[in-house]
Amino acid sequence: MVAWVKEAPAQAFDGGVVYPNAFIGVDADIVYAIHFWGSEKNVVLYGDVPVPSDFGLDDSSSVLCVLTELVDLNSFSVERPNSVRPSEASPEPIRIDKAHGQSLYNLQRCFAYSEDENSLTLGGAGRDAGQPVSMRVFTVEGRTFLSEEVPVAPLLKSSGYLFVSKPDLTRTTLRVPPLRPEVLAGRAGAPSPAEMALSGVSALPRLSKNSPRYVIDYINYSGTQTNSVTLLNCLIRDSAEGVGARTNQLVVYNTTFDNLSRWAIGSTGAAKSVYAANCLFASATNGLSGSGMYFDGNDWLDAGDVLDVGPVWTTLTVSAWVKIPSSYASSNIQMWAISKNQEASPYTGWCVTMNNNNAVLLNLISSYPTRADVNSSSLVRDGTWRHVCGVFSAPTNRLSARVFVDGADEGLSEYIGSHTATDTTTPLCIGRRSPSGAAPFTGDMDEIRIYEGELPAEDIALLNSCRGPRKVVQEILLDAPGAFVVTNLLGREKYALWAYRDSNTNAQQDVAEAWGNYTNNPVYATNNVSGINIVLSDHYYVSSTHPSRTNSNLGSDPNAPWETFDHIKSEWSTLPDGATVHLEKGSVWDIDYSGGAYWVITHGGSANGGELTIRGDDYGTGAKPMIRRTGGINNGLIVVKASYITFRDFALDGGDRVTMGVAVGDDITNNISHISILNLSITNLGGSSGHVNGIWLTSFNSNTISDCLIEGNYVADYSAHGLNHYSPGPLSNNVWRNNIVKNTYTGGRLPYANSALQICNGGSGNIFEYNYLEDRTANQGCIQTFCKYADDTGTNTIRHNILANSGAFGILYTYDAERNTPWKILCDIYGNMFYNNAKAGLGIHPYNWYATGTTLNVYNNTFYNNWTNGADWSYSGEVEMRYGCTNTHITFINNILYHRYHGSTVGLVVGDYDNDFNGTLMHSNNLYWHENGSDAMVIKYNLTSDYTVAEVGSFELTAQNSDPLFVNSSQIPTQVSSTNGTSPDGLSLMPTSPAATNGLALTSKYATDIDLNARTVPWSIGAYEYDP
Repeated sequence: MVAWVKEAPAQAFDGGVVYPNAFIGVDADIVYAIHFWGSEKNVVLYGDVPVPSDFGLDDSSSVLCVLTELVDLNSFSVERPNSVRPSEASPEPIRIDKAHGQSLYNLQRCFAYSEDENSLTLGGAGRDAGQPVSMRVFTVEGRTFLSEEVPVAPLLKSSGYLFVSKPDLTRTTLRVPPLRPEVLAGRAGAPSPAEMALSGVSALPRLSKNSPRYVIDYINYSGTQTNSVTLLNCLIRDSAEGVGARTNQLVVYNTTFDNLSRWAIGSTGAAKSVYAANCLFASATNGLSGSGMYFDGNDWLDAGDVLDVGPVWTTLTVSAWVKIPSSYASSNIQMWAISKNQEASPYTGWCVTMNNNNAVLLNLISSYPTRADVNSSSLVRDGTWRHVCGVFSAPTNRLSARVFVDGADEGLSEYIGSHTATDTTTPLCIGRRSPSGAAPFTGDMDEIRIYEGELPAEDIALLNSCRGPRKVVQEILLDAPGAFVVTNLLGREKYALWAYRDSNTNAQQDVAEAWGNYTNNPVYATNNVSGINIVLSDHYYVSSTHPSRTNSNLGSDPNAPWETFDHIKSEWSTLPDGATVHLEKGSVWDIDYSGGAYWVITHGGSANGGELTIRGDDYGTGAKPMIRRTGGINNGLIVVKASYITFRDFALDGGDRVTMGVAVGDDITNNISHISILNLSITNLGGSSGHVNGIWLTSFNSNTISDCLIEGNYVADYSAHGLNHYSPGPLSNNVWRNNIVKNTYTGGRLPYANSALQICNGGSGNIFEYNYLEDRTANQGCIQTFCKYADDTGTNTIRHNILANSGAFGILYTYDAERNTPWKILCDIYGNMFYNNAKAGLGIHPYNWYATGTTLNVYNNTFYNNWTNGADWSYSGEVEMRYGCTNTHITFINNILYHRYHGSTVGLVVGDYDNDFNGTLMHSNNLYWHENGSDAMVIKYNLTSDYTVAEVGSFELTAQNSDPLFVNSSQIPTQVSSTNGTSPDGLSLMPTSPAATNGLALTSKYATDIDLNARTVPWSIGAYEYDP
């Protein structure tokens, strides 16, 4: 039951919901619950229609709405007659047909009568001329209701009629949500409260598109003999009604017309005056459901100071449908869709934006940089309607933002700790960051809704599926699109915010037409409101070429970027967790420095808030942005002494000035973790005798560096090591992957040790994989590895790399020249390609300087054409396990050793010219071959045992000793990656290869080959698994 006031002030009774709550005693004893905007009371009524004055209403002018639930209707359908004509005085009966033999619940109203046992007719326009009754059937949440709206005054003349039907006691009665007439009443220029009567139609709220909402399926006013007709909070769906000739005024509020073309509202001149405000006319089709609002980059809405997160509501859920043209997918423009943030520091508030990566970005800030932000994984700039939803929460000692796209949870960001208040007087803006801000939204929006509290995930999924949430809240429609602000909203409320368009032109509706009195209209333009151009952003932009670049910009607009790399340095310590600095492609910053590293970074991100990022791949066009040294000498470019930092997709040019690229750690006094160095180009470093490295992980103290990712980088032109995994402190769980080192530097090398990659640590879990390592002027080789400061505490892994063309070894296990203390090394070496190195592919030369427990597992590698220098010393080979391997255990299984003629060198050397091997060696299922055939020496074992190819079986019973039959040995691999394997793959195996099916099956840890193929029993020998 819904009761509305016609003439009483809106403040006296704002509107309410009366519904059957429970029945006690006999049928004459009825209990109603009356909802007065947040408070409820029970009124006991005995045997008669409630008197409006019982509730403080006017008896003579109130309209009574009776809702009767039609139960047991799961097998019934509701049909609207097709023969309705505007000239008809009353609607035809609505027929509810029964599908099978369940009996319909017996309605007490005389207007419901049974024609036969299979149908029910609801009919009649009133008991007599003094009691006009409008009846309809609607559905909500899967339940069916009969609605009857009756003027109360005639009812008081008679008694004994109960306009309530008894519901099924086993079902919960629908709690009709409250409505909002007070939003419209009492506003300058609006119709007075006296004109807000319900003339035959109940006021029922709309929910969302195609949701279980209150729907007027069928009404007819063509013959209504009333002075005024008011439609309020209705959805009118595909009806053929018109306004009667004797209707003086039509007032339409908060109402959606799904088919306006079938409504004759004022078009025949019948109605003398028409007020239409806050209506959604759905004959326009730009919206998700009917009409939405298109924002052209200039349109925006200012909803006033409403809807803060805290202190009234610590949690809000923001829901909207957006459609952004796909042409903006590569525009690198951030778009503010819904925002309530301060325009200046400390940037308090919340916002929903579309970030430069085309994803959804949520941001909740208490006092910058204290904040929570999260990016969606889905990209939404695709020209289709996408549902975006954010849950913002600011309880004590926590900030959180959770993002949903198309109903799916795509991430949570939390800040844990004390924080200041998150509420602000800055208005809520739709389509722009702030009233005077930039970064406008371009595209369509519809059905923007803001809910108190956190909607459950299943309700957000329902919103996405257009069925609406179970928890219904109050709503208001914004009066007009464009640069307008809606005034006298009711304080700090929760609203659903809607935009609309005129039905005929699909353009901005004229303000005077909407209200009929422009001079007193409460809607006013805000074009001249002053403000500071603040971008509430976690994204900052830097360019050396953009025409609008200057360090005085805020930096958060790609069209107004910062200018210098020095400015990044100065602003870095102020950046909040999760912030990203975008470098414009094609930019070059020349730097001149001396007296220490150019940039020592001591401020990073966090596990909860995310990494701080500098990236050069998603802003502008052209070559990778570059930082280039043009002055000074010695010292590094970047030294990182903080955690949670990502560098990606830019170039460092050392200017041939003895310049180290990036060092992580150095003289840190804290542990460091989660550093990502991705896709950098680090070149022209120079040097002569110093430790000039491309990328270096090192902790000179006892602190740990862990969980770092060094991937996809290109390094060249250095004097010491391209990649340096060398640290007195522990290095653990770091990954070096997909890097390319190609060094031909001849300007001077670190004299006692230089290589493409150096590995020296006392750690565990470090992985070196899918790297291409080539250092043609090295004196140690592609990889130099030893242990100097501590035992390895767990196994490290060298796998699926190409180690080629070095001036020395592929991999050299050696010792530190200082020989302070023996240390233990634990390493797996498998699936690698060793070829064309000047010395051995793998040299194990520890000189008795490894500690007890040292274990090297060498599995499924391919060695081809190493020792190209052609030494005459006969104890040189593809693989060398020299004397001095005390305390060292080596397992050597499933390897191919293909040796080409280079002097007296051989395939495998164990021991050396004057000492036998003194470690432990277990070997099996290897293939040994020499290009000179079966009579060529291929193995030298200790001082006395030499083996030709033909004699290999005497050394190793499970060995193969024939040509491995590579696919094409002239097509050796020159590329390798963790996504595509090797290219070309000329050293893979032909079907008839003796290596194809004669390997030993090992554990699953080793069961993937260098080309990403799974190994299957019987395993192949070598780096490639034969794939028939």
